[in-house]
Amino acid sequence: MGIPEHLRVLIVAAAFAALSSCTTTVGRMPAPTPTGDAPAVKRVLEVLDAQDRAVSRFRAQAKLNYSSAEQSFRSTQVIVVRGPSSARIDVMNPFGVSYSVATDGKQLSAYDRRQGVYYQGLAQAESFRRFIGIPMGSSDFAAVLRGLSPGLGDSRWSTVVATEGGWLMTRRLGSGGLLELVVDATSLLPVRVRISGDRDRHEVEIKYDDYRDAAGVAVPHHIEVSFKDGSRLDLVYKSVQREVVLPEDAFHIDRPEGARFVNIDTGGEGGT
Repeated sequence: MGIPEHLRVLIVAAAFAALSSCTTTVGRMPAPTPTGDAPAVKRVLEVLDAQDRAVSRFRAQAKLNYSSAEQSFRSTQVIVVRGPSSARIDVMNPFGVSYSVATDGKQLSAYDRRQGVYYQGLAQAESFRRFIGIPMGSSDFAAVLRGLSPGLGDSRWSTVVATEGGWLMTRRLGSGGLLELVVDATSLLPVRVRISGDRDRHEVEIKYDDYRDAAGVAVPHHIEVSFKDGSRLDLVYKSVQREVVLPEDAFHIDRPEGARFVNIDTGGEGGT
């Protein structure tokens, strides 16, 4: 039995809901092409590594709009994330939690409370593709949830060059794709990311905007994710808490007694 379409859409929408803040907004106008000496690749990676550590653990709420040629959807989620590859998303309704999805970097599990259906499978790119329509491994998935670029690494980067909106650096991914990352000319934090030609990922563009202060760290308050097929996620975040203590079981959903089981990897029912 396949994954119900309504659940797939809900979790696709939730898949990128992540960082937020409720404090002072840092104004952000469209930036021109920077002038002067470009930063070294090493310097940009140092800033991104520091940002990675700063948002390694958080709890947040997010509101989003999801739209595609077939349908549109709005919802509120509660998200907890722990880098590099663990995340949990609870999709809320006026009466509580409707759906929960979690990954600990090894397993992907979910529970549809309205239908009484429990889902479980491996946290690998193909499982994410089948279950939420986004072919990313758990590390890329968690990176985007934390407002970072997927596919970051310390090798295969081009020289930093000026482009509209900031500094551009490109990287050839191990799975064959091209990652184009633009960082802000001053803060060196992500402005936009584009991945193309990758055999393990959809072609996607991610834009990070409306950076706000969250306990001393600037995090994007608005993230827009656009796919080649025209589907789009527009995300607005609030009430982020950084450096929260997260229990190990936060990233695994146990099968409730009596729930019907569906294997994410095969789409079939049965198992324990």
